Amino acid sequence: MNGFASYVVANKLKYVKVRLKVWNREVFGDIRTKKYTAVSIINSLDMKENSVGLTTNELLQRKVAKDDWTKFTLIEEISCRQKSRALWLKEGYRNTKFFHRMANFHRKFNHLSRVVVDGVQYELLQEMKGAIHDFYKYLFTEPW
Repeated sequence: MNGFASYVVANKLKYVKVRLKVWNREVFGDIRTKKYTAVSIINSLDMKENSVGLTTNELLQRKVAKDDWTKFTLIEEISCRQKSRALWLKEGYRNTKFFHRMANFHRKFNHLSRVVVDGVQYELLQEMKGAIHDFYKYLFTEPW
């Protein structure tokens, strides 16, 4: 490959992108389909267990399906998190509607409107601070 360095790098990146897509398809495949297949196996074996019981082989098959479901769910969650971070890098640092929506979401998510300690609900800020302080003071204090 000849040309400017940026042209060579761009062409190499295009090649790597194509190869990564093929690798992803071969190694991971369609995660959602695999996850739904695992759930259908689990559900059908659960229904069979309720009616006639399961053999040892079917119990093992259900355990494998549950492990697969857990693995596929984790992979899907990681993928979603990575995609959201990529979107944040692309859209998030400009003074955009997206930035303000995300900032407001984080503010709402990190806000405590009430605290329940030992079955008692506190809503005023000073009461919440006192209840949290007392809870952890009691938790980390030795009786002697």
